[in-house]
Formats: sequence, C-alpha cells, structure tokens
Amino acid sequence: QTSSYIASFFHFLPCLVVMLSVTNEFSFRTHRQNLIDGWSRSQFLLAKGLLVLGAALVSTVWVGLTGLAVGFSQGGSLSTQGLQYLGYFFLQSTLYASFALWLAFLLRRGLLSLAAFLLYSNVLEKIGAAILSAQVEGLGYYSPLASVNPLIPMPMLPQVTRQLSQGQPPETSLLLAAVSWIAFFSLSVAWSFRSQDL
Repeated sequence: QTSSYIASFFHFLPCLVVMLSVTNEFSFRTHRQNLIDGWSRSQFLLAKGLLVLGAALVSTVWVGLTGLAVGFSQGGSLSTQGLQYLGYFFLQSTLYASFALWLAFLLRRGLLSLAAFLLYSNVLEKIGAAILSAQVEGLGYYSPLASVNPLIPMPMLPQVTRQLSQGQPPETSLLLAAVSWIAFFSLSVAWSFRSQDL
C-alpha cells in the first residue's frame, strides 16, 4: 500500500512517454507515413493502446518489485496482504495513461498536452470535484482521476484518512467509474482518429 501510494504521485512520468509518443507522431507527421506504408487506422490505434497498457504494466511491476525489496530489506517475509493495492495501482496507471492519450490526440502538442495534464490533475480536478461534492455529496469522486485516487488511501495517517474518506462512495462504484472513464477516453480517441481526414 505504501509503495503504491507514493508511486501514485509519479504517474506523470509514464504519461509523459505516452503523450510524447503520440504528439511526436503528429508533429513529424509519421502517423500519415505509417498509414501510407500500409498500417490501418485500427493498427495505429492498437499500437497506442498497447503503449498505454505497457506503461501501466511496467509501472505496476516496478512498484511491486520496490515493495518486495523494501520488505525483504527490513527482514519481512513474503505475504499476499495488501496485494489488491497493486491491482488498484494498475487501474490507476491505466486511467492516467488513457487520459494522457486522450489529451495528446486532442491537443497534438507535447508541451501543451503536458501542461494541460499537470494543470488538470493537480489543480482543476480538485476544484471541480470540490464543487461537485458541494452540490451533491460524493459526486466529486466520480470525476475522471478522482475515481481511482481513493482506492489507494494514505497509509501513514489512518485517522486522517478515515476523516477524509467520509462520504466516499463504495469501492465497487469507484471501480466501475474508473473503468467507465477508461472506456470513454479510449472510445473517444478511436472515434475521433477514425473520423479525421488525414
């Protein structure tokens, strides 16, 4: 849980890779060249989707190995306790990377996409979630990135975590919201790219 929680602050690193991969395709027009060379639009989208899943998987494996290394260095033994947090972290990574992919296809500029990602994830969503929760209790938890963040609570201060999680929707609802947002970002990217006149 501790490894997953700390690593969640660094999602922008794999997301940066995803955004640069996509925006460079548009900046250097290699996406057109790929299609001219025989790729279909579906294959191009599949490649970017696999990049998202690959970034999430590598991040999750890294967090798992870090947890094992720290645990064994402290004299611990192998245990499955808290293993669900690795699953939550994978879902969180996939959602963040899907959002980064969506921004990259929407804005098509590397620095602009990164700035929008950092501004939204660190400032705008927190403000928006607070406004939504003020209107309807718990509604802010269903905004895109906020739907996965409560799944990995802060492990160091459990009393503070309990106070902050008051009014939090059930875990099942948060998981469903996260999967729905991933589907939305993925399908909207696919629809927009397929309908573009390249």
